[in-house]
Amino acid sequence: MIDIDEHLLIPLLISGHRVGSDIVVTRVVFPTATVSCPLTNEDLSKTGGWFVTGKQDPFKIENINSWSEFEDHISKHTPRRWIYRGHMDITWKLESSLFRAIQDVRMIIDCCEARILKTKTYKDDYENGLISIFKSHAHLYLSSLPKKTQKIEWLSVMQHYGAPTRLLDWTFSPYIAAYFALVSGNEDSCIYALNHKQLTDVDQESLGENYKDKVFDDQRGSRSFCYPYEPEMRNERLSCQQGLFLVPSTNYETFDEILANYGFDDGTCIKYILDKTMRFDGLRKLRLMNVTSATLFPGIDGFCKSLKLQIFESPRLIQRIC
Repeated sequence: MIDIDEHLLIPLLISGHRVGSDIVVTRVVFPTATVSCPLTNEDLSKTGGWFVTGKQDPFKIENINSWSEFEDHISKHTPRRWIYRGHMDITWKLESSLFRAIQDVRMIIDCCEARILKTKTYKDDYENGLISIFKSHAHLYLSSLPKKTQKIEWLSVMQHYGAPTRLLDWTFSPYIAAYFALVSGNEDSCIYALNHKQLTDVDQESLGENYKDKVFDDQRGSRSFCYPYEPEMRNERLSCQQGLFLVPSTNYETFDEILANYGFDDGTCIKYILDKTMRFDGLRKLRLMNVTSATLFPGIDGFCKSLKLQIFESPRLIQRIC
């Protein structure tokens, strides 16, 4: 039995790992002490019901200082078993556009004097509302649309055209992820790498073969999960970027929090921190591999964005040969 002062029931941190559909707590930090675990149900009851999951970082950190070092790491990954996502800023969380949009709107509402606007935000209601509005207008702009019952396919189309959704973009290519990490900024950047096969295996074993059917049932906390999804209706940009999505089972947690519930400690989730000195060399190498805005974003917009990297060369070298 663990002796916990009843006057200090609010913990600063609770961490643990996932076993089946349950969370096994391994460490609790209180204002005056750290309690080693595992805790029994009786012990947990003495914490006053304060149970917070997803506080630990699910990613193994790997610091990368050169392009050759980066290639050494990714060469160990089986193609298509790993997926990647690049961030220009290492402090950015793995949040969906819907999660961020609701946060932004919430901040605007909180600054408003009108009491009628200060209501609780129900993220699922917003999501369903946005899908309904998009469905009713999409035929005005698009000739090919998913079936009405294909909710994730509708979200895929919405994501492509910039609407806020619960989906998070990933790619099968570490080089494409590197481009998005390096293309802008002057500080350290990062690439997230995830063994999605391991993720799916754990979910099928612990949640059952049909666990994906519950993805819109707000499965959070110890019941949360996410899974990779490749749309049936792929668009040109998604194909060029070798893209796919991670689909979360809740709109109320970030992907960092959801992945933390899995308790992976075997390198299934990796965060590569790319030193800022890699930007110049990395972008030049990616350009030689034809990984540019022009190839990742087909059309005149992507081509024009790609001209930015021409500035890396001297004016003499970018002249057309004729």
